[in-house]
Amino acid sequence: MKIHALIISLFVAFACAAVEHTQAASAGALDSGFNAGGVVRENIGNDDFNIPVDFVIDDFGRFITLSRVAGPNGPQFLLMRFINNGSVDTAYGTNGRVLISIGDGSSTFTPQAIARQADGKLLVAGDAGSNVRVVRINENGSLDTKFGTLGLATGGLGFGTSIAIQTDGRILIGGYYFNSQQSRGNDFLAVRFNTNGSLDVSFAGNGRAEFPISPGTGSDTVRRIIVQPDGKVVMLGKASNQQAAVRLMSDGGFDSTFGSSGVRVLPLYTSSTNDELYDAGIDSQGRIVLVGSSRPNGQTVSLLRRMNSSGNLDSSFGTSGSVLENETFLNALAIDADDRTITCGTRSTPAPFPLTLSRFSIFGEQDGLYGYDGYARVTIGNEMNCQRVKLQDDGKAVTLGYATEGTPIKTLVLTRHVSEPTNTIFDFDGDGKTDISLFRPGPGQWWYLRSSDSGNRAFAFGESTDTIVPADLTGDGKTDLAFWRPTTGEWYVLRSEDSTFFAFPFGATGDIPSPADFDGDGIADSAVFRPSSSTWFVQRSSDNQVATTPFGTAGDKPVPADYDGDGKVDVAIFRPTGGSGAGEWWYLRSSDGANRAFAFGAFTDLTVPGDYTGDGKADIAYFRPSTGEWYVLRSEDSSFYAFPWGSVGDMPAPGDYDGDGKIDAAVFRPSNSNWFALRSTAGPLILQFGITGDRPVPNAFVR
Repeated sequence: MKIHALIISLFVAFACAAVEHTQAASAGALDSGFNAGGVVRENIGNDDFNIPVDFVIDDFGRFITLSRVAGPNGPQFLLMRFINNGSVDTAYGTNGRVLISIGDGSSTFTPQAIARQADGKLLVAGDAGSNVRVVRINENGSLDTKFGTLGLATGGLGFGTSIAIQTDGRILIGGYYFNSQQSRGNDFLAVRFNTNGSLDVSFAGNGRAEFPISPGTGSDTVRRIIVQPDGKVVMLGKASNQQAAVRLMSDGGFDSTFGSSGVRVLPLYTSSTNDELYDAGIDSQGRIVLVGSSRPNGQTVSLLRRMNSSGNLDSSFGTSGSVLENETFLNALAIDADDRTITCGTRSTPAPFPLTLSRFSIFGEQDGLYGYDGYARVTIGNEMNCQRVKLQDDGKAVTLGYATEGTPIKTLVLTRHVSEPTNTIFDFDGDGKTDISLFRPGPGQWWYLRSSDSGNRAFAFGESTDTIVPADLTGDGKTDLAFWRPTTGEWYVLRSEDSTFFAFPFGATGDIPSPADFDGDGIADSAVFRPSSSTWFVQRSSDNQVATTPFGTAGDKPVPADYDGDGKVDVAIFRPTGGSGAGEWWYLRSSDGANRAFAFGAFTDLTVPGDYTGDGKADIAYFRPSTGEWYVLRSEDSSFYAFPWGSVGDMPAPGDYDGDGKIDAAVFRPSNSNWFALRSTAGPLILQFGITGDRPVPNAFVR
């Protein structure tokens, strides 16, 4: 088979979008179900002092952010609450905001970290008047006056930088204090409070564990304090110019099984003069993962490291326990259920500087399929900074940061990223948007207009009698050109990675090819529906096994889609003339194996199922050729709506043309090769692309 590419560059000037979306088909992509695009932006004031510092996720999946803001008498702190879909929770405070000021200006509280108790109350750690302070806030945003003194507890001299809550509810603050009595610099500090805000004198004798790490006048700072499952306390930070960790027993004494008598100062990275730590976490094996910066040969780079539970660098991670990252200034990390490390920071080049996430395996290998080429990027304004990254229970990464959109304007930014690949249909360039595309049967050519750069691409692949089956059959987040040969039951796939192809037999004459991700691994499975026996055959990409499922009757049409929202495509059929005389939809829920059936449509209607409402579930939908109307049965409540889009003779070509996670109604008009897409976020799109006889690729699975 002869295959060649005809590549035509048609770069059209266009305005840069405010947000640069990563490819929505890959792990790490922006979650389109989060604020209709994956990004939340909120103005927190026009003072250069104002920045978000931390956030928590509550039991309802809501996000409470903590920001420091300038007030008339000194620092204040601003709490904002967002519901799980990214919208502001207006039931919280005033329009979702609570502004708190504590102090009289000379000793005003400055917030640094936030934690959430099991009862939903919030704890904010920081300092005021060079004293460690912690504030407790009720769920409604008011101060908890039963805690400490009218909601404020004091832990003595020092500065609080991190907070952790023990399983018994006692509160740990990590930070540092200036040791003036011994003419030293800053020393490590841990303070423990009882649940009522009083100092816990059972901890280190007086509630405070304070100790120097570096010799002389070196400056030591705690960046993160973590409570292990066994109750031991790990403090991680910087000792002079080196990364350091301390492990304490639950009573505040040193753990002699860790490092040297409870203290471990990590060696400087090769040729480095200064290693600094910004964040840390503990994996399921008790290993400590650190992220910070290093200066080998005078150049600042990011450094990811892992220590084993005894405090030594773990040689199975990266190179001798360290991974150097040259592309991004890393500032935060989270560890997922598979002990993979998700890092967040700022891309160092080129400008503008985007917020950037990466994922590393348990061995320290960067995941090249995360985001685009291993990096998931979001650009807003001139520069993005990542403060924290945390994981939801479903594994999605949520970041808190800020964007510089002027001087001194900073915008609070929340982003949410999918943890595993999600397939955007007919997305050949991997930017998360359906591409205008067509198949020219005569010469067997594919043509598509890349939504990422407006350039054309063309490939000769297939023959006029072949059935096109475009899908991401290789799992790289891009739709592969593919066809099924009815005469032989063979599949031919042109890899999007390198334009090589492979072929394999699956199916027989008379089958209807229906590729889709039936096993939820992010890769489309080859599949056929056999009308003669009403049987489905699916070759799962996850284990290469064939699943055989009898489902349907004579005359049914295959309409597979993820109707139950579990991330797996469901076996489904459309029965043009059901028992009621109307068109019927039947699907087999992959989540629980139950059947569902709906009477919706008529035998002359064309099936166009997809997630039109953005709730993560495919909606039953059809296009009526005689009127050009679309009918959508909402998956949320089984109500329906209808609207006109198209005319007699048009071919429906639904897809997500604006990358917002919702399927858009679209038609191709063969009479003049015009495309009409009703984009749910970006608005109508009308353009000409194609010639007489072309078939729209997004029409491939319309039945």
